[in-house]
Amino acid sequence: MMKRTEWTPIFKAGYPHVGGALTDPFAYFRNAVVNRNESWDIFIAQDRGAGKSATAMGMAMMIDPHFTIDHWCFTTERFIELITTPQRKGTVVVFDDMGTQGGGSSRKWNADGAHDLADIMQLNRTDGIITIGTSLELARSELRFRRGFKVLVSPEKKLSNEDTRGRGLATLVDLRIKSTDVFNDEVRYKLMRYAPGGRIKRVVVPHPPVDMWLKYQGIRDTFLAAVKGGNDEVSEPDKNAGLSNDELRAHLGVTMASTQLYKSLIKSIVKDGFVEGGNDILHKDMLADRIVQMFVPDGDPEQMTKRIRSKLLKSGVLKWIGTGKVDLIVTTNFITAMRW
Repeated sequence: MMKRTEWTPIFKAGYPHVGGALTDPFAYFRNAVVNRNESWDIFIAQDRGAGKSATAMGMAMMIDPHFTIDHWCFTTERFIELITTPQRKGTVVVFDDMGTQGGGSSRKWNADGAHDLADIMQLNRTDGIITIGTSLELARSELRFRRGFKVLVSPEKKLSNEDTRGRGLATLVDLRIKSTDVFNDEVRYKLMRYAPGGRIKRVVVPHPPVDMWLKYQGIRDTFLAAVKGGNDEVSEPDKNAGLSNDELRAHLGVTMASTQLYKSLIKSIVKDGFVEGGNDILHKDMLADRIVQMFVPDGDPEQMTKRIRSKLLKSGVLKWIGTGKVDLIVTTNFITAMRW
């Protein structure tokens, strides 16, 4: 019987030197999402000051070579906006401190109707987007939401330049993969294997570049200032809208989570020329095609098309205008709220 061994890789350059089916776990995650249409979202949980954010940023840069600080968010509405906007396959979006009042906590879940978030994340698999979430503990996020994460990471030790033998600052993390027994619903988190009988016990994740880290600090300071200012619902103003998210939500009479969903969909339709003339009229087949492109590009569109169309109609964003080919219209209140 082969003896079990454990190995700790040091940075990305160390992975290719190991034989077997698995070498670089981060390249493995990306390939599984981009080329095999699998879901490999990552959750990082640990105490305050343990290096969760630095680990998330370092992992994001290792998985997505095009990662920018623009794909970092602290609030549910910003997260939904990012993952419902068309992105290239393999794009990483980081949802930091998702257990706070601005994130996907249980209280926020009930207050803002963020149950849409779990549906969107599940469908997001077909778009090839990889989510990295951070929190003090996995239980701080809503149950159905956190079940979507396949990789669990726990930062264990901050490493100095001396610790990494001149390779710079880094974090030593415990990385495990979720395994579910479908017959009894038992969930276990197992170590990855680099070869039969060989397990990856710890992974060293490099600290992000100074310039990106400073940008992150600026965004975080702004978010914390808003929270300390007593805002019960911290919202990030939409750069392309005439109204803030709170004002737009009140104007439309929909939840904050749904507002971002509707805005992304309708703005994309208008931008791509799906609206006819100056009457803001949409063809039913054009709307269905656009919904399929944004939400289920590789799957069966029928049920999701009906579901999203129903939400748009119930919210007042769209309404019926008669029979025949032209049967949907963007309502005046939505056009006014968006200030196109």
